[in-house]
Amino acid sequence: MVKPDEHPVVMALEAALRALDVVDGDLKNNRPPAADINKYLEAIDRVEDACNQAPPMPIPAAALEPGADLDVVARDEIKAALDGLAAAEQKRRDMLDMADLVEAAVNDDDAGVLGAAPMDVAPPPPPAS
Repeated sequence: MVKPDEHPVVMALEAALRALDVVDGDLKNNRPPAADINKYLEAIDRVEDACNQAPPMPIPAAALEPGADLDVVARDEIKAALDGLAAAEQKRRDMLDMADLVEAAVNDDDAGVLGAAPMDVAPPPPPAS
C-alpha cells in the first residue's frame, strides 16, 4: 500500500502548493510573477493528470453534509460493508444447505421422494391415436 505522502496526487498537490508559494512570494516582493504563474498552472495540470489516473473513490453523501462527523460517516460505511459481507456469507451458507437438501433428495429418489416413478417401473404406454 502506498503511504499517503507517496501518493501521486498528494505529491502533485504539494508541488503545486510550492509553485503557488513562489507566485505569492513574487507578489509580496513586487516582482512580476508571469513565469512563476506559468509554472504554477503547469503544476495544476499535473495535479489534474494525477487525479485522472487515480482510481475513483466514492464519497458517501453523508460526508458532504454541512457539519458531518467524518468519524461517524466512516464507522457507518464500514458497518454497512461488514453487514453486506455477513449477508453474502449467510446467502452462501443457505445455498450450501439447499444444495445438501437437493443432493439428499436425489439420493433418496429411489423411494419416490421427488415424486418421480422409481426406475424399475415402465413408463406409461403412449396414447392411442
